[in-house]
Amino acid sequence: MSELSRNKNGQGLAPRLHALERAVDASRGMMPDEVVDRAAGVRTNAGERLARGDAAVVVALAGGTGSGKSTLFNSLAGDDVADVGVRRPTTTDPVALVVGDIEGADSLLDWLEVRKRFTPERKIGLETGLIVLDLPDHDSIRTDHKETVDKLVRRVDVLLWVLDPQKYAQGLLHRGYLKDLRQHAEVQLVALNKVDELVPAEREACVTDLRRILASEGLGKVPIYPISATEGTGLGQLRSALTELADRRTASMQRIDGDLRKAADDLAAHLGLPPEKPLDPDPLVEVVGNAARVDDRAGAEAYRYTVAARRATRPPMLRALSGIVRRRDPASTFSPEDFDPEARDPSPVAVQHALQELSVRYGRGLTRPWRSRLREVALNASEPLQKLTSDALARVTATPPRRSWWRPLSLAWGVFELIALIGIAWLLVLVASTYLGLPASDPPSVGGMSLPIVLTVVGIVGWVVTRLVRERLIAVGAKRYGQWVRRAYHTEIAEAVKEAIAPLAVEIAAYQRLVEDLRAVVG
Repeated sequence: MSELSRNKNGQGLAPRLHALERAVDASRGMMPDEVVDRAAGVRTNAGERLARGDAAVVVALAGGTGSGKSTLFNSLAGDDVADVGVRRPTTTDPVALVVGDIEGADSLLDWLEVRKRFTPERKIGLETGLIVLDLPDHDSIRTDHKETVDKLVRRVDVLLWVLDPQKYAQGLLHRGYLKDLRQHAEVQLVALNKVDELVPAEREACVTDLRRILASEGLGKVPIYPISATEGTGLGQLRSALTELADRRTASMQRIDGDLRKAADDLAAHLGLPPEKPLDPDPLVEVVGNAARVDDRAGAEAYRYTVAARRATRPPMLRALSGIVRRRDPASTFSPEDFDPEARDPSPVAVQHALQELSVRYGRGLTRPWRSRLREVALNASEPLQKLTSDALARVTATPPRRSWWRPLSLAWGVFELIALIGIAWLLVLVASTYLGLPASDPPSVGGMSLPIVLTVVGIVGWVVTRLVRERLIAVGAKRYGQWVRRAYHTEIAEAVKEAIAPLAVEIAAYQRLVEDLRAVVG
């Protein structure tokens, strides 16, 4: 890690650079190449600038043809370093004024690809640690000059725009440069040169109009220095401003901060609104479950449980009459035999529709490339989801469980059945004896009631109550078993859905990470 990234002002830049790097990687193929390439260039330039330390503050004199950049450069240097003349363009290659013995200056200028360098041997009124560059004209007819200016405008720490009263509102300057540098107000200065050619009223009018134009471009805080490079007017204030920049040594950090914000804004303009939550598979699980007729499956298993429970809890007499009783038992509206084996797999059309709805739901608010990407990934999950769901359904091997209360209830029911039969048989014997005139003794009584009648009543009432209790217990057990089967199917289907839509979840999570990374880049 460079010394610059370790100091107090730069300690937060490293995470932001890593976040920008991740954002650039995630944006490849999803955003315009020129936007992503610019962001990647910001990441590269920032990293390389950080690696060269903060011992120097690089200020570039930029401006159009005839603005007097070279004259100002020579005035600051106290020597005729840059070529000045009537020939246009005058400056063909950038020239560097290196103030004092600066650690790493050569490495920094090598990275800037500035070959011409000048170090004054006497004091010139500027602070050690300052490197001033004289750039070619930004409006030069030579394309190599413009390429040099564009490259250095992206790399230097501070931009000092040298304007003249006739061209300060030039559209090429404002549209081509200043409009895109509104995040860099803290590292820009404007020198309105040649004010010696204006009367005081004209000078004030030019400054006022220039300030208005800058404010309209978000650069209202950029200071304006009316100067005359030939006569020295206003140069004292300009030197003081440059000296203050050299003293603070924060310009490089401020420049990188502005670059990061600009890159993040440019990328964010092609994002749209991100999904607020991670991918929720539950709605799709419900759709797939309905398409696979999970409720019908659970109903069939509940019916199987009912049949098994009724058979296991029959008393002896009911066992003997099972055929009649079973025909008279109310049948379920759905039985296992009614379940069509050919319809066990979920409907492909329903699954595709559900996946498309899912992609639309999470793609709402995104820009077109991201929406298309989500839709493509979602539809590609249709066939795997069909296969995974079929496998999931096959893994559920439901068998109605035997309950511990079945046997005791059957025995209790049999006891009441036996009691009722004994009572009925005893009464029949008594009736027959009386009818035939046979001698018979009176049966014992219980609480004043004949024992045969008591046995008959107790047996029948007990038999009916036991049957009602049995039906209630079976109904509750069938319902719980059906619910268990339904949960088992939904659990397996949920796993299948999660696996099938994992690529979609990855896309959504990656998009959300991209948004978080851009927020981190902004800081």
